[in-house]
Amino acid sequence: MATESALSSAPTVVPRPMAPAAPPGPAAADDPSRTTGSLGARSATAIVAGGYVVLVLTLWAIGHGLVHASAFAGVRDVDADVNRWMAEHRTAALDAVTGFWTTAINTVPAVVVAVLVAVRLGFWRRWHDVVLVVSGLALELSVFLTVNALVDRPRPDVPRLGELPQTSSFPSGHVAATIVLYGSVALFVSLAHRRPVVQWLAWGAVVLFAGSVAVSRVYRGMHHPTDVVAGALLGVACLSVAVVATQPWRREGGAS
Repeated sequence: MATESALSSAPTVVPRPMAPAAPPGPAAADDPSRTTGSLGARSATAIVAGGYVVLVLTLWAIGHGLVHASAFAGVRDVDADVNRWMAEHRTAALDAVTGFWTTAINTVPAVVVAVLVAVRLGFWRRWHDVVLVVSGLALELSVFLTVNALVDRPRPDVPRLGELPQTSSFPSGHVAATIVLYGSVALFVSLAHRRPVVQWLAWGAVVLFAGSVAVSRVYRGMHHPTDVVAGALLGVACLSVAVVATQPWRREGGAS
């Protein structure tokens, strides 16, 4: 029959084999940005934690020597001489100027400036720079509180101007915080503006601010000169650690 002939002459259809299904796995494993961000966070945490340990041990050794070691007796004498000279040469004008500088970096003004900087950076979606500011200030505060409690150096034995903080003398947290906070701003300005004059002005402002705060704290009888030197070293070290800790994000763009 014709129908049977047509059916017999029709080509045979062979079904194609189905491709094997992809092995199940987490979607995050195929997302390089998540992997980079996770590695950057772990790396930053490890660097900041290591910086904390090194800075605490180093500053504790310096502070312990300044307070107890006979080898530092001459340094303690110089501290005392400077403290007395500052106290003997106070004037009303200098009292007002040093009062301004020491108040400008108190807790509330420093927090306000830090929040404003972080908000502005967040508006520009520069999250790695926000992490730099926050990690630098957090490291500075934690090292300061730890070393301050361990060393427990008495304040200078001179009349003091202003309210005495509950913490002890070594190191100067005001100077350290000034360098971390305004040093971060100077760093961002230097990266955004390649003109040398702008960079010099930015870092010159940091030196001016930190130097003014340091002299003011000694003038007002709150710190020995070596305390503010140690505070400056702490500030530079904390800012440097924060910069190194955020470099993986800056290179890979994982947090921007």
